[in-house]
Amino acid sequence: MKLIPIPLSVIILILLSSFFITSLASFAQPPYPNESMEIPSDNIENNTVFAVKIYQHQGDLKPLFRRWYDMGINTVFVAPALDERQGFKELAKQFSIKRFLIVPTYFQPEILEKKPKWYSLTNKGQPSSQEWVKFVSPANQTFIDTHLHKIKKLITEHQPDGLSIDFIRHFTYWEKIYPETNVKDIQYGSFDQLSLKNFTVKSAINLPNKLTKASDIENWLLSNHRQAWLQWKTTIITKMASSIISMAKTVNPDLLINMHIVPWRVQDYDNGLIAIIGQDIKKLAKFSDYLQPMTYAHMLKRQPHWIHSVVSDMSIVIEGSVVKREFVDKDINENKASILPSIQVNKAYFDHELTLAEFDKSLDNALLPPSAGVVLWSWEQLLKSPKKMQIFKEKISAYRAKKKIPRTTS
Repeated sequence: MKLIPIPLSVIILILLSSFFITSLASFAQPPYPNESMEIPSDNIENNTVFAVKIYQHQGDLKPLFRRWYDMGINTVFVAPALDERQGFKELAKQFSIKRFLIVPTYFQPEILEKKPKWYSLTNKGQPSSQEWVKFVSPANQTFIDTHLHKIKKLITEHQPDGLSIDFIRHFTYWEKIYPETNVKDIQYGSFDQLSLKNFTVKSAINLPNKLTKASDIENWLLSNHRQAWLQWKTTIITKMASSIISMAKTVNPDLLINMHIVPWRVQDYDNGLIAIIGQDIKKLAKFSDYLQPMTYAHMLKRQPHWIHSVVSDMSIVIEGSVVKREFVDKDINENKASILPSIQVNKAYFDHELTLAEFDKSLDNALLPPSAGVVLWSWEQLLKSPKKMQIFKEKISAYRAKKKIPRTTS
């Protein structure tokens, strides 16, 4: 039988066609779960969290979840308005991505626009309002009762895996407080009449009648009753956090709890996390699963290694090691919270860029022990940089391989 020679061009065409069909098939069948398949949780070893914060999304939800899954994301911190979109909850379950509902506490600009008398006042006697940050008084019982009812309603309707409690603190604009900032120049709350009255009732300490200016009241309190004042500041925050959690867990006793924490170490701003912010993380750790310091190094004029120093410092505090403390509660039970840092992915408050190298180093530092993982602030900003998305994907993949954390289990 005579063989007919095949032209080289035809052979090349056949090979290219075969390659194209194979490639097309691989794209048509990505390593994602189908509609009927539920994947076990990735959060296997040490509850390692790889998360993003997201507040809004205009497009289809399924490609969003597929991209998260492909990047190794296993947790999402989501605004209620987005979480309530049809299909969000179901897709999160399908892709085995935990949902934490972000709910602000004392940050209430919409309420304060209608009820300006509800503002907390600063140590300068001004409403607790700087740029977009606007705080209600932490001693406003009407607000507290309304907020707790809202929490119960949200957990009932959304049925999230976790609650992420934001703005659970006294007012200060920490986003623009830098290493060189003098602590005496920091404006903070809470010096409104409701707060001062609450302090006098709880502490049995009466303020001198001659003191009318907030700055004079601040000086008198810190000079004569510092410990009682700081005890009140932290207690009113801790009590509110406890009330929120108790209310939420009447709906779901197994609800995970995360709290947003200002990223100040013990040595920062004269123990400012206690004295200014009012967040006693040793107390808050008693009933939280995660404490999330917002370690946004770029906008705070910090280097990436600072992220790890914050995580380490907070871990030491909640583990009860010897650190500088303004007071010690003897009834603090065993703490359980892990430190879960949130890092910045794009520029904010400054015009200069957050570089790829800086982002890469921030990720490295965020994942160092004793960190419980990393949260990216935010997905909307990450989308602006495909290269940073790739860095994150590769970093998480390498981390999983090193820690022997499987992508899925059977």
